Amino acid sequence: MFKFIEEVIASMKKVTWPTLEQNRRDTSTVVWCSILFAAYLGVLDFIFQQLVKLL
Repeated sequence: MFKFIEEVIASMKKVTWPTLEQNRRDTSTVVWCSILFAAYLGVLDFIFQQLVKLL
């Protein structure tokens, strides 16, 4: 068990962690894509709702 933990710690030291700027950029990209996708689905929902009301 201790060997496993030592190996995990050694592996974590080899990881290249993203910088604060990279994290901010990636997070803002995800947030904006989520907002745009939600708006797109909202528009489609509204259109289909209106079509159903007409039928």
